[in-house]
Amino acid sequence: AMLEAPAAAHMTAGVITWVPMRGAEKRKRGFDQSELLAGELGKRVGMKACRTLEKTKKTQRQSSLSARERRANVLGAYTCPDPERVRGKSVVLVDDVVTTGSTVSEAARVLRTAGAGTVYVIALAKSDLS
Repeated sequence: AMLEAPAAAHMTAGVITWVPMRGAEKRKRGFDQSELLAGELGKRVGMKACRTLEKTKKTQRQSSLSARERRANVLGAYTCPDPERVRGKSVVLVDDVVTTGSTVSEAARVLRTAGAGTVYVIALAKSDLS
């Protein structure tokens, strides 16, 4: 299916960004799928996706953890090194898969703490915790 531009992206979004992988993980894989999704969404709505977050804490793979463990695992995992990129702006935050929402919740919290306005979350897939 074609990636359709969600309604939220047409609202007052000042920034399209993504939930990043750690640099070492990205180098190992060769790409960051959430970054690619954000870039494609940006093209569809005429905006450039912008890096606003860095993953600074090594975390366990979320897929092996319970909902409670997932929240603890990602707490403090992200930073917003340049708050001016998001201050006072609405942000569309892109991730590949959302299961419990722990990762996007933590990333959105960091963006809001840095001064972002509304944070919209867009994910390619929703997965159930089994």
